[in-house]
Amino acid sequence: AIGPTSSHLIALIESCPKGAEVLILAFVSTLTEGGASHPMVVSTIKTLYARNQDARFMIYIVARLPKDELLAVLPSIVALPPVGVKAALKRIIHAHPAPLTPEKLIVALHKLSPSKALPVRKIAEAIETAFQEKD
Repeated sequence: AIGPTSSHLIALIESCPKGAEVLILAFVSTLTEGGASHPMVVSTIKTLYARNQDARFMIYIVARLPKDELLAVLPSIVALPPVGVKAALKRIIHAHPAPLTPEKLIVALHKLSPSKALPVRKIAEAIETAFQEKD
């Protein structure tokens, strides 16, 4: 069986060949179902994100990040399409233990600085999404 400790699968995720992002996202989604993320998978995804800056991968592990790392990646998460933002915020809010309480998440979203890549509209939508999510 191939699982979260499979060296071949970890190497494939880490290398993420160009054009294989959707396939790798499917692998990551399966490996992190139910909110459980093996530390090796979390570490591998963090390495991949550091290299390619594709925040879609972080959706699946965002609730397993330490608070400082979550706050650092939050602008990239909020810049994603609405479905990705909703999935990430849902994982954060429903995580046990959560890296941020729902209240602190709302404050962190309010503190995001708008930019060309992160317009005020996207920040406002993320705040609204967080408010709509039931704890």
